[in-house]
Amino acid sequence: VHGDSSLDNESLRLKLETGLLKDTSNKLLNELKFLISPTCDIVRVPHIADHLDLKDFPNILSPWLGDSKMRSVSGGEGFLPEDSFVDIHSFIINPAIFGPRCTIDQAQKLLRAGPRRNIFFRPSEVRAAIVTCGGLCPGLNAVIRELVLCLHFNYRVKEIYGIKYGYKGFYAFDWIELDVEKTSGIHQLGGTILGSSRGGFDAGKIVDALAKKNICLLYTSDAADDLLCVDLGCRRFIKK
Repeated sequence: VHGDSSLDNESLRLKLETGLLKDTSNKLLNELKFLISPTCDIVRVPHIADHLDLKDFPNILSPWLGDSKMRSVSGGEGFLPEDSFVDIHSFIINPAIFGPRCTIDQAQKLLRAGPRRNIFFRPSEVRAAIVTCGGLCPGLNAVIRELVLCLHFNYRVKEIYGIKYGYKGFYAFDWIELDVEKTSGIHQLGGTILGSSRGGFDAGKIVDALAKKNICLLYTSDAADDLLCVDLGCRRFIKK
């Protein structure tokens, strides 16, 4: 996939290339345009916009954007200046170590993760879910806690759900509403407060459950083999 700039949704490509989606102040839109350009050699990550027939592209500023000189201990908004967000042309090289057996021209350029100045979803309308799958590893509760704290304090997301016991939990168990109080101190505990499991899921039921709850952000913490389940679920969700 090195240097692949193909899009699943040809209508989005045409809109980007012909300027129908041309808000130059929207850095997220500009990033999408860059990633499909012939000169871009960064491995492309699919975006939800690839699969939607958009007449206009959301122009929503990150609530982190601001010129505040101080950030409260519990987080907050408006404390990141413009140059703190991920630049459009940013990438990470894989592998990071080179020598006689691996030259730099053989490396892949991977899209850099991190906060974007413009975001796709309006935070006040977001419903998020978190699931832990596969084998246990240190720090899972810390991940759950930090996700909840970031979504609540920095993005003001009101509805965050925890999925119990892996992918089956989407349809076999009741979802848990997560908040700051329920996740307080869990980083000091081993395992995961959500429980975990391997494989044995029904992708169709997962998709139905996500659609029923109107989930637009799903965070998964799992092993490499379980990521295949995520890929299958995403494809079915997009089709639905």
